[in-house]
Amino acid sequence: MVFTNIGIGAGWSHPIHLHGHSFYVMKMGLGSYNPSKGRLVAPTTDIVCTDKFEFCSTMRWSDASWDTGNVPGMNDDPPQKDTIIVPTGGYVVVRFISENPGMWFLHCHIVLHNTNGMMMVIDEGDKKPATPKGFPTCRNFEFSGLVSDISSAKRCYAFAIQSLVITVLHGLFIVL
Repeated sequence: MVFTNIGIGAGWSHPIHLHGHSFYVMKMGLGSYNPSKGRLVAPTTDIVCTDKFEFCSTMRWSDASWDTGNVPGMNDDPPQKDTIIVPTGGYVVVRFISENPGMWFLHCHIVLHNTNGMMMVIDEGDKKPATPKGFPTCRNFEFSGLVSDISSAKRCYAFAIQSLVITVLHGLFIVL
């Protein structure tokens, strides 16, 4: 999986976190920085944005020979993380072992970015674990005039907000 932070809007580095797994950091690609000011001068040249608005919602490797996964500079002894900073103007190549069935949240740890859609859910495995006994469920809450309908609906609503799962692809998460 390749996380990118290039194109228009790449002003911050992003701490990307994956629930339920750790991943191996295979490679980081950086842009060019001004050494005296520490400011980004140009994004990485390893990836080319291909959308006409330069948001980098579509992209490709600059070197087509990398398309088959033969990316030079991959780490022979990669560190294992559950969060990685995707640098401004750069990218990170990660691998993870898909052996934990479930719905796993992958998101930017900057709350504003997360709530604005920089998140996705990885749906792993054909078979999911059984729902735990006593796990709250939501039902049809047509109001019948009874107070119990309101309190039950509120409990379900509060649980749904806490368990919100949104599947959004937001340009940052691109698989090349």
